[in-house]
Amino acid sequence: KSLQDTIENNSCSEDVRVIHGNLASTRWWEPTIEFLYEERNSSMYGRLVAVDWLGCGKSSGPAQVEDLDMKSLAADHLALMDAIGLSNVHLVAHSTGGLIALYMMMKAPELFSKAVLLDPVSAEGVKFGPEMTDAFKQMSEKRDFCELVMSGTVHGCDPKDAFMQGLFDDAFGVNKMIWN
Repeated sequence: KSLQDTIENNSCSEDVRVIHGNLASTRWWEPTIEFLYEERNSSMYGRLVAVDWLGCGKSSGPAQVEDLDMKSLAADHLALMDAIGLSNVHLVAHSTGGLIALYMMMKAPELFSKAVLLDPVSAEGVKFGPEMTDAFKQMSEKRDFCELVMSGTVHGCDPKDAFMQGLFDDAFGVNKMIWN
């Protein structure tokens, strides 16, 4: 869905901004968006905004690796919120999106009324040993390995499910700079 379609056709009782994690896309939020759309009624006046972060999903790739710094990604998300006039927003973020959300809230706390961080990366980030660095390298090169690793991290995952296959495609398809 386009950004405009997401904003106009998926309502909540208040404005909600969702941010996906690393090796992901806004596709992760589609079940939530669909649920809210089905439950929508005339008393709902808010907007749900889900946008891929740089290098993920349908977004453009970064010009340089520094564009993927968490502070830079937070600035991108804040600029989007400013451009579409979002304030007093409930922020919902997952994994690395949670770290981006923390930077957003530190930079502009007045824009947010509540935050829910689902399994967020800590403020120190994630330190990987050589075995995980090697696994990420393999995931970036082999889609079937990417699928295997991801399906092992999602509880109750049916790797043959079309929705899950889309998530695996999105993970494997992130910009190459993200893998590093």
